Amino acid sequence: MSSSPARAAPSSQRRYKRVRPAPHRPIEVQIDGSDFLDILHARNISEGGMKVVVPHMFEGCAVDREVDLIVTLPGSRPFNTRGRVRHR
Repeated sequence: MSSSPARAAPSSQRRYKRVRPAPHRPIEVQIDGSDFLDILHARNISEGGMKVVVPHMFEGCAVDREVDLIVTLPGSRPFNTRGRVRHR
C-alpha cells in the first residue's frame, strides 16, 4: 500500500509549518469541552496548533477557553493533550 505524503498548508506568518493530512489518512481529534464533546478531523496540524472546524461553532464556549483533546495521528496510538479555542 503506498501512502501519499501530506501536503503543506498555504504559508503565512506562522511560526511552524502547517501540514494537511492526506484524505485517506485523517487525523482524528476528540474535543472535550465543559458543555460539549465532539469527534472531528483536523484540517491541518503543526507543532503549534491545528485547525478543526466545529459544526456548532463552539457555541457557549469562550475564546481562550482550554479544552481536553485526544488526537489520533494515522498509524499511531492516540495521545492526550490540552488546547485552547482561538477562533469561533
